[in-house]
Amino acid sequence: MGKEHLTSEQYTELKPFKDEKSRYDAPFGKQSLEMQHFMAALDVSREELMKDYAIDELQLKEFLFGTPEKSAEGKFFYIYYDLKNKVDEQKQASNKKALIKLLNSGKAFEKKIFYKLFRTVLGITQKEFSEIVNMNISTIRSWEQGKSAASGSSQMLIYMALPEEVKKELEVNKKAENCRPSAEVRVFEGTIRSPRGKAIVRIKGGRKINRSKSNTIQNLEKVSEIVKELN
Repeated sequence: MGKEHLTSEQYTELKPFKDEKSRYDAPFGKQSLEMQHFMAALDVSREELMKDYAIDELQLKEFLFGTPEKSAEGKFFYIYYDLKNKVDEQKQASNKKALIKLLNSGKAFEKKIFYKLFRTVLGITQKEFSEIVNMNISTIRSWEQGKSAASGSSQMLIYMALPEEVKKELEVNKKAENCRPSAEVRVFEGTIRSPRGKAIVRIKGGRKINRSKSNTIQNLEKVSEIVKELN
């Protein structure tokens, strides 16, 4: 038997709601609607949900309409948050793939979506992003709006802050020519910190790093190692 998802028509058959909005009148209507969306995103059928979480058909109907019995509210929220976490993990994996694709395209820093994806993958705010690259928050907004783009040391710091699993997936591609910092990079004096405030690199005194024109993402890794040695 193929996977059968609850369509809007099937939802209506289960309980006489006049429209989608009226479902919010149920005690946990909002969560039940989100649960249905999670099932669709994860391609989980009703049968699979009942089997995976040991619930019967009556409980399933109650859960999907936000009307669980008082004694079953704990299980309702357990399923809700478990599905939500799985969807979040799925989105994060998709965002990482998109970020890697942009970096391998060779024009990541020219595209405003790159900066938003970078923040999403790291789970940071614009303010935290500004602290990583030692720039004003207005500069970050400008990047994300496509009004300007990161260059020089900012590109290097962004690359250094990428998750290790993203760096490992990057291809050494000639098209990555535009994914590098400028030929000459001046590293600012100060401390590079993680989004959580942990010191990553402490740099005493500005230093210029001369670089050749034939740079790729592989060269960026070498530059990041040089910066780490400055600690």
